[in-house]
Amino acid sequence: EMLPRVGWRNSFRVIGAAWAFLHIVGAAFQKEPEPLAPTHGETKAGYRSLLRAGTYRLFFAAVAVGGFGYNMVFAVLASHAEANGVSTEDVSTIYMVFGLFAIVGRVLAGILGSWAKPLHVWGVAHFFISGGIVAVAYSRTVVHFAVANATLGLSSGPMIALRVPCCRELMGVERIPEAVVLIMVLQAGTTLMAPTLAGFLKDQAGSFVPGLLIGASGVAVGGILVLAASLAHGRKPLDADADGGAANKADLVDPADAELSDGGAEGPEDTEGRASPGREVRADSGAGGGR
Repeated sequence: EMLPRVGWRNSFRVIGAAWAFLHIVGAAFQKEPEPLAPTHGETKAGYRSLLRAGTYRLFFAAVAVGGFGYNMVFAVLASHAEANGVSTEDVSTIYMVFGLFAIVGRVLAGILGSWAKPLHVWGVAHFFISGGIVAVAYSRTVVHFAVANATLGLSSGPMIALRVPCCRELMGVERIPEAVVLIMVLQAGTTLMAPTLAGFLKDQAGSFVPGLLIGASGVAVGGILVLAASLAHGRKPLDADADGGAANKADLVDPADAELSDGGAEGPEDTEGRASPGREVRADSGAGGGR
């Protein structure tokens, strides 16, 4: 309703102001979280350790192929709907339906993530997203597109809301920054590829359906990889995932242990150059006894 009244520029300004207000209100009522203890110890390896462990590679592969399919549908949705006779105004309504149900999906994802493992919720959601993309591909009317996008928005909540909890569960708190960077890099690359492939297939087949089906397949494969990573992670101790094997344990260093090791190395030099506190006490005791 805002577009015909105030135009798209002012509509963006109103939406931006509304988001800013919501962030201010949310920050005012937010409580400071309790500090989380590291689960794997401090690491010096950074991105190298994340890309070395097989379980982590499964997770990042799921992010790549899942993001490819998930973002493809938004690149071609409007053109696909208009090709099936849906008006521009109805396309705007379809996007609005997706947005509303996506908000509900994010709220539900947080609730489900507190009841079950975030990785399991995230993996299962991929299959519902894949089904939503298939529904979009075969939609022909406004109602079909609206229902398909409602399903897609509702099921896509975990993909956004549980991304960081999944990284925490799989990799530990201290690896979240590096993990999120890799996720963004992978999704940026696959997002650029998705509309290009969809457009190429549209030129070849005369329809966006083949591209959307490939995108749905990518999301489903991502769900399989996420569940495989979760199962593999559950069968091994956290340290085995953290360092990618015994050969990489030198990359994980606890600062307290390092200081103790350094202190122990200086011990022999101290004993050669000067008496230890214990020896001084015994020497004084001996001198006192002689007197």
